[in-house]
Amino acid sequence: PASGNLFLEVAFVDGEALVDCCAVSLPFGQVQMEVQLDQPVAPRSGAVTGVARITGLPADRGRIYRLWQRLQDTYGWEWERPEQFVVTSTGSAEVWFSVPLGRMRATGGTLTLTLEDADRRVLAERRVEVIQQADNRWDDWRQPLWTVFGRSGYRPYLWEPMAQRLREMGIDTWLFNVQGEEWRTAARYDFYTVPIGIYGMFSTAEGFNAYANTGDKQYLQRKPVCPNTPEERANAERTIRNAIDLMGAYQPLAYCLSDENNLTYYNAPFDLCICPSCLAGFRKWLLARYGSLQRLNQVWRRDYAAWEQVMPDTFEEAKARDVWTSWADHREYMDSVFVDVWRRVRQVAKGHDPHAKLAISGTPEPYAYGGYDWYPLAQQFDALFSYTDYFAEHTARAPWSAGYGIRGASLSFSIWNSAFRGCRGVSAFWLPSMVNSDLTLPVAAQHLRDYSQPLREGLGKLFLHAPRSKPQVAVYHSMPSLRAAFVLGVDEELGAQREALVTLLRSSGASYAFVDARQVEAGWLRQHRPKLLVLSAALAMSEREVAAVREYVQGGGKVVVLLTPALFDEKLTPRGRSPLADLLGGGPQPIPPAPDLTELPADLKPPQGAVWYLPRLPLATYGRESAWRASPEMDARCRRREQWLLQVLRWAGVQAPLQATRQDGQPVQDCLWGEWSLGKGARLVGMVRQATAVGTEHVRLQVGAGTVAYDVLAGKRLPSERLAFTLRAGEAKVVAILPQVPGAPQL
Repeated sequence: PASGNLFLEVAFVDGEALVDCCAVSLPFGQVQMEVQLDQPVAPRSGAVTGVARITGLPADRGRIYRLWQRLQDTYGWEWERPEQFVVTSTGSAEVWFSVPLGRMRATGGTLTLTLEDADRRVLAERRVEVIQQADNRWDDWRQPLWTVFGRSGYRPYLWEPMAQRLREMGIDTWLFNVQGEEWRTAARYDFYTVPIGIYGMFSTAEGFNAYANTGDKQYLQRKPVCPNTPEERANAERTIRNAIDLMGAYQPLAYCLSDENNLTYYNAPFDLCICPSCLAGFRKWLLARYGSLQRLNQVWRRDYAAWEQVMPDTFEEAKARDVWTSWADHREYMDSVFVDVWRRVRQVAKGHDPHAKLAISGTPEPYAYGGYDWYPLAQQFDALFSYTDYFAEHTARAPWSAGYGIRGASLSFSIWNSAFRGCRGVSAFWLPSMVNSDLTLPVAAQHLRDYSQPLREGLGKLFLHAPRSKPQVAVYHSMPSLRAAFVLGVDEELGAQREALVTLLRSSGASYAFVDARQVEAGWLRQHRPKLLVLSAALAMSEREVAAVREYVQGGGKVVVLLTPALFDEKLTPRGRSPLADLLGGGPQPIPPAPDLTELPADLKPPQGAVWYLPRLPLATYGRESAWRASPEMDARCRRREQWLLQVLRWAGVQAPLQATRQDGQPVQDCLWGEWSLGKGARLVGMVRQATAVGTEHVRLQVGAGTVAYDVLAGKRLPSERLAFTLRAGEAKVVAILPQVPGAPQL
């Protein structure tokens, strides 16, 4: 062309190896054109607007030039090619342009402006990067990867081929540290963005050893920061505003505030915090709960003369006094402090940008310490990048199921298990382990690409939007009961039991939901009427909870009790006798523990009433009554426990989505299930075999007479109402069961 840019690239090679390279862009020619956009990020489906300033044209009166504007997305597709005529007699011109973005499907693209004379000779040409806002609705299956483009030292000329590799393995979202400033790079290559590391309440062990050695309570102040101080509250608000100002134009899929947050150190038992701000807030909280200092003294068994004297017991002090209410109140208050951190941040974020969505990463299971009271906590977030998918089922979740070198059956199982649990994607950690230095994909990345393909190509979106089956089993969850379990020294054991119980329920095909104690008080059992209520760890229950359980039983509900319920009230005051003892036949009877704790009695028989209570091993003695445990571990590998649970489910009328048997006629018990309604009697049923399963299982499914079945993953109709197929470890099968053959689609 007569003028424009000269792009020169110099490569230094040794044989076939590229040692180094550099590039330079130089303007040349008489005619020059500079392009300036009005906004760095254009509104979605709006227009990219700006001005082209042209100089160096001949100063001939009435000469006409043509300015082409060609819009291409990051994939090379051309979407718009408008033209404008330029008339100048001064040799320079300013041309304002507006190119519509309504048809461009990607967030990144290139706008090329080409100036031609009447003979179609190119006089000048400029290319500018175009970014439009993303659609941050999480309405499809997403696969985020923790990337480190901005901090890793990857050279910019490698970014485009690396982005292609990420897209090839099924990654569509970049999760990146804010300091790396990767959001524009991600948008350029049409990835959703999730910035992380904005504001956090990171685990801290500061003061642990000093307190253990001295017993001095000055070390029970959370350091380096306590979220309750006015300074830290202001810092949190300022930080989230700055992040939205910086990245809000890009419309991130979510602002992931931080990773692996905790009130203490990864749920470590440490009685934080008694700093002045926390003590002031705690005393105000106690006044609202008890109404008077006299009532507080009565419950705590103290004789404080003024509110300024009120101090919570540490665990050691509560144990020495054998009074747990003060310690339990402090733990409940600190849980609320942890929740309030995110509630305040959410209020600020929504006030600054109503479209902002908040997330958090690396979330653990709930215990007595740590701050993870999931029922109110989940309401503060729009998305979770979690380590477990048991809680917060109504929040968009993409658990860390990929990366870490996970591959083969383990990866396949993790992906399908997440899909069947209602998750909206899976996350992978992290870029260096998912792309080799020569830009090839390691086995883990190849398997992620292959195993997730059906979910990325429509099935995941169908799972998201189709209603999941109504829960037949309600699994009781209670923070006061977790604190009571910690008091009795069985919190970790009951946590493992909870996880194993969930695995057993899912392997039996029983749909379930965790139900918080506050939901029970609010009438959840009356509204949803599950077939079975599992009181797996209900050591501490309020009077309203006890009344709700009684109402549920009187209405025909079935209950299985694995621990004597309601030995404490919700404040951890011991009752001496369970108010539900009459439902258990008058209370537990001492049964000598068997030496072999992996086996249950062979003569288990369903009870005559509505409550199945199976005491097995003395857990602890409190007051006048003993608490008994069904078993030390609900181990999925123990056939006896599986048989017991199946017997309980049959007793309660809980049914699997489909009848699945092995070749020997025994029920399939090493698969996890999912079920969705498609309306008008149609449904989807999915099953995935455990990653630890041995060999190839021959499975027979009975889908019901008069129905039509389709193998969704294979894309074909199945020949009969009795299906036979094989499943390897980690392999999934999804069957669509329709009342009739569907008609041809109408376009």
